[in-house]
Order: sequence, then C-alpha cells, then structure tokens
Amino acid sequence: MGGSERGRGGPNNGCGAAHGLEEFRAGRATKKIRRAAPATSSREARIPRGVHAPARPRHPPPQKLLVALLVAPAAALAPNFGPTAPALDGMPGIGKETGDKAWDPYGFSLKASSETLGWFRAAEIKHGRVAMLAFTGFCVQGAGLGNIPLTPGAAPLSSKPFEALGQVPAAGIAQIVMTIGLIELYSESVKPHYTQGGQPGYLPIIAPSGLADGGVDLRAANKELKNGRLAMIGVMGFFAAAAVPGSVPALDLIPGFAL
Repeated sequence: MGGSERGRGGPNNGCGAAHGLEEFRAGRATKKIRRAAPATSSREARIPRGVHAPARPRHPPPQKLLVALLVAPAAALAPNFGPTAPALDGMPGIGKETGDKAWDPYGFSLKASSETLGWFRAAEIKHGRVAMLAFTGFCVQGAGLGNIPLTPGAAPLSSKPFEALGQVPAAGIAQIVMTIGLIELYSESVKPHYTQGGQPGYLPIIAPSGLADGGVDLRAANKELKNGRLAMIGVMGFFAAAAVPGSVPALDLIPGFAL
C-alpha cells in the first residue's frame, strides 16, 4: 500500500514542481518588464491610448518677459492711423509726420462732437503758445541773458529759470496771472465761438497763424501747431532735467546752461 501510494504520488509531485518552477520564472520576467518600462504619471495614465496628451504651457524666460513689459508702453504710443472723424480732415495739423492723415490713435474724434473737437483744437493751440513762450524763457534765462534786476538796486535774476521765478515778488506773479486771465476772457468772447463754428485760436487783435479776418492760412497754422507741439515736448524736457539732474544729456553738452 505504501509503495503504491508513493508510486502514485511521485508523478503528481513532479508535475507540481514543474508547474511551480514555471510560475516562478514567469514572475521574474514580469518584474523585469516592470523595471524596464518607464514610469507613467497619474495624468498620463488617465489619457486613453491613441490620444495625444495636450502640451504643457511653457512660460517665457524672465528676459523675454522684461522686454515685453518695456515694449508694451512704447507700442501704445506708436503711430496708429486708424479711422477718424471726417471733421478732422479739414482741420490744420496734418502733415508728413502723421502720414498726411489725422493722428488720433485712441479714436477721440469718433466719440467727440464738432463742438468738442473745436475745444480740443483750441486747447492744443493755447498750450502750444504757452509752451513756446516758456521754452524761449528757459533758453534765455538758462543762457544768462536774463540776469537783470527787476527793480533798481535789486539783485539780478538767477540764471537758473526756477530760481529766477522764485525771485519774482508776489505782485509780479499776480500781474502774470491777471494778464493770462484777460487774454483768456478775450479769446472766449470772440464770435462766433470756436465751439460754434468759429476758428480755434483766432484773436482779432493779433491774428496769429495767418488767421486774419477769421480765415485760415493752412501753411502758417501748421507751422504754429507743429512748433507748439515741439515746444511742449521741450518744456517737459526742461522740467525733467531740473527734477532729475542728468536725465537730459543733451542739455549737459551746452556750456554755461543751467537749470
């Protein structure tokens, strides 16, 4: 009995051992495959086969971002000859500098009425005239040509324009403000008013810019507008140089010029 049982169990034990050996080898092969296969993230595991994963956004390097931040404000000031109101086509101030078109990058003319456009142009002319006078005063005083006493026996004015302004007594400042006010009242009393079809900037007593009898000398009007625009930029340069020394290097090249 024992021998027969051992005889029957012998083959069964051999088959079990062979089967176990095969399972052992299969397990080792599976481990090798798992080690060789690249690890996949949970995000990639959720994507079905055959579907490409969306590319991850790439952030620009700090240098490119800094350049973009510096260029963006300049791009806002670049000439943009977009659509403008037809009323601008007949107004002075258009030249080669603006591509022979009205320069209105923000489209103010499309939203403004004819009365508002007249007010805009009158304000530009007035600011331009004041800036031309101020620019001339800066040049004369900074060059030392205005070092004269205001009253007999008083000290001469400083060659620095802002210091010279501080030397003017309160009565002199009041006279300047009163003169400006009188000119402003006179310009507003001219009929027809510049917001009602009148010519902006027209003053009958002096008729500047060739605006005699309310007419328009386009060549003279363009000269005044362009010089006024340039003077406004120049005065801003003087203010910047006075507030931050060395910010306008061109002024440092002028011998004896002081702010």
